[in-house]
Amino acid sequence: MNQWRSSRCLLVLAVVLIAAAAGAYGVFRWSKPEPVRTNVVCRAIVFVSGTEPMARSEDPAVRERYHRIASRSEDWWKEIAARHPDLAPANHEVADERNGFLRWVKFVETHGCNSLKVPAALGAWFDGGSNLDRFETKRWLLENRALLDELQAIGELPDRSVRGIALERWKHDCGRFELRCAEALMLEARSVAEDGDEATALRRMRAVQGLADHFSGIEVPDDHYWRITSAIDARMRNRIIREILPALSGDRACHLQTWAPLLRAPAAAPKDYATILRANWQMSLREFLLPTLVNLHDQSHAPDADALVDTYTDRMRTQIEACEKAAAFTDLPSWNTIIAPPEKLSPECRDLYQMAMDDRAAASREWLGMQIQRSMDAAVFDILAGEPVTAEPVSGKPFTWNESRRELALPDSPSLARLKVEARKVPQLAFVR
Repeated sequence: MNQWRSSRCLLVLAVVLIAAAAGAYGVFRWSKPEPVRTNVVCRAIVFVSGTEPMARSEDPAVRERYHRIASRSEDWWKEIAARHPDLAPANHEVADERNGFLRWVKFVETHGCNSLKVPAALGAWFDGGSNLDRFETKRWLLENRALLDELQAIGELPDRSVRGIALERWKHDCGRFELRCAEALMLEARSVAEDGDEATALRRMRAVQGLADHFSGIEVPDDHYWRITSAIDARMRNRIIREILPALSGDRACHLQTWAPLLRAPAAAPKDYATILRANWQMSLREFLLPTLVNLHDQSHAPDADALVDTYTDRMRTQIEACEKAAAFTDLPSWNTIIAPPEKLSPECRDLYQMAMDDRAAASREWLGMQIQRSMDAAVFDILAGEPVTAEPVSGKPFTWNESRRELALPDSPSLARLKVEARKVPQLAFVR
């Protein structure tokens, strides 16, 4: 492997940037200049985006080339993993009949990523709106009854794992299909809530939470999967507060505390982000970096690719250890700390290292924003329940509550300066005493 991998400097870690940029599920976006794309990096992007079509090509030569690249990449990955066993995620032993993630993989394999077609009459709601045509809603739910029942069953399974599932079966981009499936269950929850059936509405929303947990609870929840979970979580909580609870108010019995487990779910802890970092270290290598290097092994650039891989790995290890040791976010160093690239690397590799660390910091801030949003939703619930406003997890300060404007906002803190989290309007619910 050394005969070709040591010459791949300009591509090493460029694909890490691709992985970070590819997350389409982030609720928050961070303003930062676009990195300069060298000719080699652009070629790497083109190759990575074309690997799935290669695997499905009707040309046997193209398919053979794809499998050769995949095989050599996996061999190289095994060498790297053997040198860094401390960074390997722990595999879960989960029986197939309890494995919600396995059932999800089979669901996609059976139905594809284009099932659950959304009609124009419901398109605005699936895009985040709130107005619904009740007739069209019930008609669509009836037409998709079998798929909804299957999604409900998947969401109710208690565990998840990728153990024993080939990478190519589960590591692919289905666009926003995961969110659409979760939204389908949310749609039925709203429909039955409007009919006064709180028990069924609650069961549907618990299945939505189960789906989200399947994506984030696997052993390797990289940026792609935690963004899926965060998008589902955020949409679910918003639907409950803005649509489900109001539908259950008035002359219908509604017990607010029944919904507490879904709305008061605690924000993740630093140790949870350590799991994400481990996943991103592994998946950025296996899915992007190594296949790209194998594909372009006939090009020759800087001689220090191995040094760059080691430097990147060491930095990831440092971040993982810091997150595992921290009891709270306030125990961690600033997420905005600039990490200077080592002088031992060539200028090209130093630039790539800096770009990779900048993107990693941006992804970290995005993840933090998700945790703040989750804590904010819990605080909204506390206000609805007439309880004291809770603290924001990153600064440790209480959220700011303006009762006259019914607006909840972040506290004034330097640690939150770059987090673009908007204030939340808290609805007035008729059943709240």
